[in-house]
Amino acid sequence: MTDQTLKLPATPTDRLGRYSAAVFCTALAIRSLVLWAWWNRALHPDPDVLEYVTIARNLLLHGVFGAVSGVSDSNRPPLYPALIATLWHGSGPPFIALCVVQAIAGAVTVMLGFRIASRHWGIRVTWLATAGIALSPLSCRFAVNPETETVFTSLLVAGLWAWGERRPRIAGLFFGLAALTHSILVPYVFGIAVLGFLPVWKARRRNHLIILTTFLITVIPWAARNVIQLHRATLIADSGWRSNLLYGTLDLNLFVGNVWSIVLKLPATQVNTTDAAVAEKVLLDRAVARIAADPAHWLFVRLKQYPRLFADSGEYIDLHNRVTNRIRQFVFYAGDLSLVGLSIFACFRLRRELAATVHIWSFPLFLMVSHLPMWVEVRRLVPAIPELTILSAVAIEIILRRGVTRTTARQTRQSLAL
Repeated sequence: MTDQTLKLPATPTDRLGRYSAAVFCTALAIRSLVLWAWWNRALHPDPDVLEYVTIARNLLLHGVFGAVSGVSDSNRPPLYPALIATLWHGSGPPFIALCVVQAIAGAVTVMLGFRIASRHWGIRVTWLATAGIALSPLSCRFAVNPETETVFTSLLVAGLWAWGERRPRIAGLFFGLAALTHSILVPYVFGIAVLGFLPVWKARRRNHLIILTTFLITVIPWAARNVIQLHRATLIADSGWRSNLLYGTLDLNLFVGNVWSIVLKLPATQVNTTDAAVAEKVLLDRAVARIAADPAHWLFVRLKQYPRLFADSGEYIDLHNRVTNRIRQFVFYAGDLSLVGLSIFACFRLRRELAATVHIWSFPLFLMVSHLPMWVEVRRLVPAIPELTILSAVAIEIILRRGVTRTTARQTRQSLAL
């Protein structure tokens, strides 16, 4: 498939299964070590998690999904609070149990990345990609942080794997569960259905429509709950892109530590309502007004903010020395830029096979394009790391093979000259 020099010979199913099990166990061991090393992070999560914890507590005590006791809402997607509530068997929030589940989910992501790569490319590409996914610092960090990124990434990659294996019903199911964890996936799945109407994907149109149908069957029960209880047509969650569109218009110093402590105190972000749907509408109107009032300044702000999507400085690894921390920042920034650059190079070299590998490159492209007008943080890149790592491994293999070919050709010319 793809490039003939990178094609993987047929692998016996039983051997592939053993390799997959070995990959899963190794990735789980790595994440277990990270959890042991960063135990304190699991016990003291970021403030964003507290709303999910509050919803989970209300779900347990009152049987109500909402951030306010006894009041239903649809401010957040339901799956992550439901997971917290399921794991809650003591007096305090189950942060350790949650991180253990996330470590398992992260290991599953690595295993599925191995399966995706092995379907298309040779053994070197497969193992290089697998090692990259397993050892990704950002992925390991969020595997031990009680946040949605790890669970969302695992469900997303499961859907991408099923899509590549032409199992559309399974893909639609996992995409639906992923959307119930993070609603950003909704337009992506509708985009998959639209791709089926393009000539290059005409043969797969039925599969793409099945993916969309299964996806809708998965998420519609939650949408029906929102209509019945809240009397509004919210598919997944009220909070999301509209507020992020406003935050994307704010010209801030992005290197002052906790930027959110500044953002949420600005007059432009203040709303005098507890209704998330109303608040989101107000923030959207403000965002549109700010953009229309000064489009040039908005473009300047976007050019200033957007690189943060790829700017993992590794601040979560404190080396207790200013010089070594500067070196760490440089290494991490260079690694992020290399990951994106190599992925673009791989897509260019494999441009004739983009239709066959659409399940690998399409989500990173969607993620990058969808965040052009919106507030970005490096954690948004976490779900795209497995796909970008696979593409980067392909690019490295192409570069290495080109170097070997040129060296061989030069040696041949020299021998002929003698």
